[in-house]
Amino acid sequence: MKSFSRSGLLMITLGGVVGAELWQRRKLKQITRQIGRQGRLMQAAIRITHEVRGSADISRMLKVSTVEVVQALNIEHCCVLLFGKSDKEQTSSCSCESLKHEREIEIALTAAIENLQSESSDRFVTHNYSHSTDIVPGRTSFPVCGLPLTRDSDGLGGVLLVLSTDSTRLWLEDEIQMLLAVAHQLSLSVAHARVFAEKTRQSLTDPLTNCMNRRGFDEQFENNFHAAIEDNRSVSLIMIDLDHFKGINDNYGHAAGDAVLRRLARVLLDEAAHNGIMARVGGEEFAFLLADHSLEEAAAIAERLRQRVEFMAIPGLDCKVTISCGVASAPLHANSTASLYALADEMLYRAKASGRNRVCVFEAGRWS
Repeated sequence: MKSFSRSGLLMITLGGVVGAELWQRRKLKQITRQIGRQGRLMQAAIRITHEVRGSADISRMLKVSTVEVVQALNIEHCCVLLFGKSDKEQTSSCSCESLKHEREIEIALTAAIENLQSESSDRFVTHNYSHSTDIVPGRTSFPVCGLPLTRDSDGLGGVLLVLSTDSTRLWLEDEIQMLLAVAHQLSLSVAHARVFAEKTRQSLTDPLTNCMNRRGFDEQFENNFHAAIEDNRSVSLIMIDLDHFKGINDNYGHAAGDAVLRRLARVLLDEAAHNGIMARVGGEEFAFLLADHSLEEAAAIAERLRQRVEFMAIPGLDCKVTISCGVASAPLHANSTASLYALADEMLYRAKASGRNRVCVFEAGRWS
């Protein structure tokens, strides 16, 4: 049986004490690092909440959120994709400011999106697959974490995705909790912004024709006019009036008159979808704003509209429906929105005084 001297026992005891102290110090450092990391994650979530809460600018809130997340997690990519009722209504943003990524990154992000769309899970997490014997088809070695942005009767509202190009990256639970908090705040803020945008759209839209109303047109007119003048570009205006509209109301009733206005608006909006902004600025009067269009181009569009309306069939109406148009352009003819509007409006009344169903164009102090 071994015996230890008094000094030996003392050394063993001291060694144990030192070992315990070192272990406690390492543990304390780990706890300190963990607290520091959690503090950074919490601060990032607070900053994101502060920036996006109450905002009506969806593009800005997505950009702020993705950049903050990337910095907080020290990763390369954070993406947000918002789904709409059509492909045109989808909105996306990535911290790298690119909508196209390398093929393997795109594969990893797509796999996360498809998984979240097909399942009701509150998260999609992948770590390193590079040494796995059970590699899932379509996934890469890039670690990805994906979270849904709202699930309701219409399905998945969007996704928040983070990706690291470090194949050994592990997503820690406190990081996922931070991302869940960010996803929740984004869901609320985007929903509020969309409601606000819809209310704003309704306040600027004529309910009968679905064209922009006078208030909305005035705002767009000012913005487009000054932008065109500053960039030395043309901006043209077509004023449009439905001929003999009072006679239609008197002979066929106001319901028939409303039907004519709606049918006319569909033709005008169809043309505006490719060219500019259409607004109903009076009872039967419309304004068609054409940015980046010369006087000659605007005149050609006005004539095309006149012909389309002339051959437009209205059920239950046995009279021909026609329009008169007045065209002017800036800076060729005007140096302000008021003067351009007045000139186009003057040409409209010249067209009506000349027999209606025609286009009058202002040209260098005269009209034709």
